[in-house]
Amino acid sequence: MNDEAFLAGLKPGDEVSVANERIERVTKLTPTQIVVGHSRFNRKTGRSCGTSGWHTSWLYPVSQQLREKIARREVLHALKYTDTSKVPTATLEAMVKLMHTALAELQP
Repeated sequence: MNDEAFLAGLKPGDEVSVANERIERVTKLTPTQIVVGHSRFNRKTGRSCGTSGWHTSWLYPVSQQLREKIARREVLHALKYTDTSKVPTATLEAMVKLMHTALAELQP
């Protein structure tokens, strides 16, 4: 499921994508495993060790597309969970206007 050259070329400190959801750094390598933080992955396949079926994670190369996906998710999370009760109404109106303008520019 993974590129063998990518996995074989990893070294401590390299960035990897865990399950295409987050970016972490390789902590260390053993002859059979890649350690990322407190998680361990099979060095040949990139599959998480000690998991099965539905709960399996894989290591992937970090792409610009993934970086953008994570950045967007973080911005949306911040928008959703920011307490706007103290934000001036004029600022909120400006934000809505900016979003409507951006959406209008995307329309064909």
